[in-house]
Amino acid sequence: MLGHYVFHASAIGLGGVLASPKRKVIPSLASVALAPSGGEGSALITNYAEDGVAFDRAETRVWGSGHSGNIFATRADVVLNNLDVFRQLQVESMWASVTSIREVLPNGDVIDRKFTFQAEFLGVRVNGKEIDVPLDTKPFDENASYEDFVKALGSAKMSDYRKLIGLDDAQALSLSKGSGSASAISPRTICCTAVSPKNANGFHVPVKGLGTAHLAEALIKPGHRRLTLLRLDLTEAGPRSGEFESSGTKDSVMLSRALSGAAGTMTIGSVEGNGTQTIP
Repeated sequence: MLGHYVFHASAIGLGGVLASPKRKVIPSLASVALAPSGGEGSALITNYAEDGVAFDRAETRVWGSGHSGNIFATRADVVLNNLDVFRQLQVESMWASVTSIREVLPNGDVIDRKFTFQAEFLGVRVNGKEIDVPLDTKPFDENASYEDFVKALGSAKMSDYRKLIGLDDAQALSLSKGSGSASAISPRTICCTAVSPKNANGFHVPVKGLGTAHLAEALIKPGHRRLTLLRLDLTEAGPRSGEFESSGTKDSVMLSRALSGAAGTMTIGSVEGNGTQTIP
């Protein structure tokens, strides 16, 4: 067999950029990446509270190993407990995992044998109201390859799911034709979700005073999958300090200032995994 296998898996607890009232980078917290040669890694941050964002615990793990000379597996996990974003979005606990098993053929081609997601949300509150976030990972688990997923996405039984992610029938047909084309230079990355089509709230959830929370957002492309529990578009002005009862403490003053004009983007609880074979 030519070449060697290159592992890839990563996990992030939280990170992003606040653009208002002044630019502030929230560095990638509890982030970890798997070594290209495999192995394992982990990261942990506890009792975080800065810039209007707080959580009790963010923990990530990655792992990769090979066996039988041509079978390679990776896994990435993330868990966050007691998350609070600008007092407008809270999650008691959430976790996600992505697992892949890939086989390298004698000619060096790599095929997907297994590519699965697992995730769960507990105690999600938006603007003080608890919402249910039912998940369904079967479309991903039952279609390990990009081509299989695209084919399933265009099927009749996935019509409700296409509506959920905002994909019309013509776009689904175009994806299906392009995925099997030898002339396709770069297959389209599909942005979808592990949220169930039965969820009345959808997966783009408006959060008053913040913007939009994208729940269980999945990115699918050949040999690569990412699941992000929460991606926030902070497009609205945050609550003003007068909207909360001030305790007079330094922390409450700092929080009020952070809330006075939230804008930017934030990624919370994200895992990805894949691997590839080199030539020669």
